[in-house]
Amino acid sequence: MSDRLKKVNKLVKEALSEIIEEDFSFEKSFITVSDVKVSPDLRVAQVFVSVFPYEKKEAALSFLGENKKKIQEQLGKKIVLKFTPLIEISFDESFQYESEINDLFKKIEHDKIDD
Repeated sequence: MSDRLKKVNKLVKEALSEIIEEDFSFEKSFITVSDVKVSPDLRVAQVFVSVFPYEKKEAALSFLGENKKKIQEQLGKKIVLKFTPLIEISFDESFQYESEINDLFKKIEHDKIDD
C-alpha cells in the first residue's frame, strides 16, 4: 500500500470517527471506527466499526446504514479529495473475537488456581 493511500485511510478514519461521534449517537451505544480501507481509485471506502455493547451491533449497523448518505455528505464537507468515497460499513469482528479469547484465557487461569 502506498504512503498516499495510508494517509487517505487515516484521514477518512479520523473524519468519520468525528462525524459519527458528534452527529450520529445511537441508543446509549458506543460506535467506534476501527479501520478504513479506501480503494486505490479513492471511490470506495470500506469502513469497519465496533459497537459497545456488542448486543446492539445489528441495530447500530442498521442505523448507520440508514444514515449512510448523510454521513457520506458530511465526510465530503469535512475532507477534500478528488472524490468523496462511497462508504461501505461493516462490523469489525476482531474486537469481539479478542474479547472471547481473553475470556477463555481468564477461565483457564481461574481453573488452574482452583486445582
